[in-house]
Amino acid sequence: MAEWYYASNKQQQGPVSLDELKKLARTGVLKPSDLVWKEGMKEWLRASTQDFYADAAGAETVAEGREDGRKSRSRADADDDGPRRSSRRDDDEDDDDDRPRRRKRKPGGMPVGLKVGLIVGGVVVLLIVVGVVLFLALRGGGGGGGGGPVDVPQGMGTFNGFLGPGDPRDPMRHAPCRIYNVRMVAGRTYVINHQSNQFDAFLRLEDSAFRQLAQDDDGGGGLNARIIFRCQRTDNYRVIATMLGGNGRGAYTLIIQEQ
Repeated sequence: MAEWYYASNKQQQGPVSLDELKKLARTGVLKPSDLVWKEGMKEWLRASTQDFYADAAGAETVAEGREDGRKSRSRADADDDGPRRSSRRDDDEDDDDDRPRRRKRKPGGMPVGLKVGLIVGGVVVLLIVVGVVLFLALRGGGGGGGGGPVDVPQGMGTFNGFLGPGDPRDPMRHAPCRIYNVRMVAGRTYVINHQSNQFDAFLRLEDSAFRQLAQDDDGGGGLNARIIFRCQRTDNYRVIATMLGGNGRGAYTLIIQEQ
C-alpha cells in the first residue's frame, strides 16, 4: 500500500496510509490547502485535488438524515401525548381515579435519544483526536533526535545535529532527514555544505512550494555533499540534510554561507 506524506504549516509529516489521511481530513487536521505527496507523484499537490473529503461529506449527510428522523419522531410523540393526557384528565374527573398521573414533559426539553447521540458523537471525536496526536507523537520519537524544521531567517549559519531512525523521513530518499527553512535573497549565491564522517551525506534544495531545485551526494568531497545555488527569487527555501540509505545514523554539520 502506498504511503502518503503531507505538509501542514510548512512542516512535513508522514508516512501515513490512505485511510489515516482520510481520517485526518475528516477531523480537520488535514486542510484542503495543505500539500500531499506519495511515491510515483512528480510533485506535491493540494489535498483538495484528491478524494480525501468524499467520506467526510457522506458522513455529514447521514448525520443530518439521522437528526431529521429524530426530530420527526419527537414531533410525532408530542402529537400522540396530547390526546392521551386529555383523556386521562376526563377519566380522573368522572371516576375519581386515584392512579398517579403521568409526569408532564418540561417545555423545551431535549429528547433523550438526541442527548445520547450527542454524547456518543463527542466521545468518538475526542478518541479520534487523541489517537491522531499520539500517532504523530510516536512517529516523531524513537531516539534519533528528531524535530521540526529549523528556521534560518538570516540565510546563513552553522548547525550541528544528529540523524537516526527516529527522525522524520525525506519523502524523496526515504531516509532520516532534518529540514532547514532558509531565507534567501535574489541575486545572491549560497554555498551549502552537509558534512559527516559517520554516514554518506546527501543534500537537497526545494523552494517554498516543495519543488526540488538541486541535489548532491559527494560534491563536498569524500562522503560530504555540497550545493552551490544562485538565487533567482527571494523566498523561504527548504534545505534538506539527509543520507544515502534509510537505516544509517550519526552526527553531522550543515554550513550555509554566501559566496
